[in-house]
Amino acid sequence: MACGQRVRGLGAAVELRYLPVPVHELHRRGARRNKEAGSVALTAEVLDACVRLLDAPTESELARFDPPVIA
Repeated sequence: MACGQRVRGLGAAVELRYLPVPVHELHRRGARRNKEAGSVALTAEVLDACVRLLDAPTESELARFDPPVIA
């Protein structure tokens, strides 16, 4: 049984929130956070490697989740 099915069996909704952020914005935010005290540095190379590994969810994949609850 998939995790989502178990959670729904307990009465909870299962949401997937995907925010399509342009790569240049991810780099800008990462550079800003790298300047903050106590932050773990995220290099541009690591960020680019992560971006290459991620595929945006398809409409059929998104359809398997409950719509987001907007508070």
